[in-house]
Amino acid sequence: MELLRSDLGAHMHGFVEETLRIESPAQGLTRRTTRDVDFDGTVIPRGSVVIVRYGAANHDERHFAEPERFDITRDNLSTHLAFGNGAHFCVGAALARAEIAGAFTALLTRLDDIKLARPLPEPPHRPNLLLMGFKEMYLEFVARPG
Repeated sequence: MELLRSDLGAHMHGFVEETLRIESPAQGLTRRTTRDVDFDGTVIPRGSVVIVRYGAANHDERHFAEPERFDITRDNLSTHLAFGNGAHFCVGAALARAEIAGAFTALLTRLDDIKLARPLPEPPHRPNLLLMGFKEMYLEFVARPG
């Protein structure tokens, strides 16, 4: 929070991208194979339904060093799959990024000492195969003077 507040303009992009990588709203989508696919020695036959797991890819240690660490200064911040990829890339991605940046800019300029008021439930997310949303999150904060 201190690093982000030190220069919102310089660090907000990294914050938004790392937040999306860690807490990807779309965890995956179903697809049907158009041909036989050899995936690491396992053949997936043509016509099979597969679930592409974007959320898992965003935590792949082969692509992201220390993938469970939240780091807004990563070199490869924008290479996550939070909004999918290719023909199925989310058309609302730019709007979602702008909304996240706007909301957190407002929060960080108006509130101090933002923290969890109580632990997150276990598990913290609503059960859903494709989308991820928190069950609840209670915060404490102090209004900034001025």
